[in-house]
Amino acid sequence: MRIIPASVSKLYTFDFALSKLDTDFRYTTTFIQNKNTLYINGGGDPHFVSEHMKKVLGEVRKNSKTTITSIVISPTFFFDWQSDTKLVSKSLKADKSLSLPKNVKITFSTKAYKGAGTNYEFSSAPLITLMKQMNNYSTNISTDTLFKKVGGSEAFSNYMKETYDVGSETIYFKTGSGLSGNYTTCNLTLRVIKHLEETLNDKGFEATNILSMPQVDPGVLFPRAINVQKDNAIIAKSGFVNYNHALAGIINTEDEPVYFTFFTNYNDMKDTASVKSMVDTIAEKVLSKYPLKSFDYTPDLSIFLDTKIKKIK
Repeated sequence: MRIIPASVSKLYTFDFALSKLDTDFRYTTTFIQNKNTLYINGGGDPHFVSEHMKKVLGEVRKNSKTTITSIVISPTFFFDWQSDTKLVSKSLKADKSLSLPKNVKITFSTKAYKGAGTNYEFSSAPLITLMKQMNNYSTNISTDTLFKKVGGSEAFSNYMKETYDVGSETIYFKTGSGLSGNYTTCNLTLRVIKHLEETLNDKGFEATNILSMPQVDPGVLFPRAINVQKDNAIIAKSGFVNYNHALAGIINTEDEPVYFTFFTNYNDMKDTASVKSMVDTIAEKVLSKYPLKSFDYTPDLSIFLDTKIKKIK
């Protein structure tokens, strides 16, 4: 039976992306200072935010006394979860923490800058860290960007066929985030979660490196009434879109992992809160059926700061 996976789609995207990219893959953005102009060659990093820009400008100012009065931005540059040129420009000018001149001129170029200047390379946190962040906060723009980077819908369909022997009768993804256009089945979701865990193990990681622990990890699952006994034995991804709420993940028992999915569909948006409560209640009942074993896991919030910047020349 086809279901709408909503943001549980992100687990599929992570599984797909790890077949194409290493866990230590980093997006890179290049900054070139030429006199009073800072050129930004976007690297498609949807996680680049104000704090990162502040870090880059700090490095530029440390090596030059010239005041930046002009910024020229090439395509594929994101800032504070936006890629629209007007919104990027507005956000940069409004951000007082960047200490840019009030009259700073921000323009956009159709091509990357290849001229002279002092080069700086900013690298995002590694992919495994970004995936945890995407899962915790369910960020759609970053997951959709990752999905497109590794090939988009066509490449994803090929991957599902090659890896799981399923076609469009079972699954189709228009977006990596699950925001629209996706369908799959419960059975396939269980298979993907298990495969994702196996892939992570092969690469030296655990499922806890990506999935969220309710009431422990920050983000959308932190306030949910799951794991109330504090056994720390469940990790998951939730999702909601257009009258569909979903929850999927892994329960750690003393015997073996239990993979689970809950998918719901309802007719009135007013029922959203009660549907989530129902799912949480069912999850708690499922947990009560097993002798549980806590995941060996402590959230490390400092990993989200694992970015790099280096002066090229």
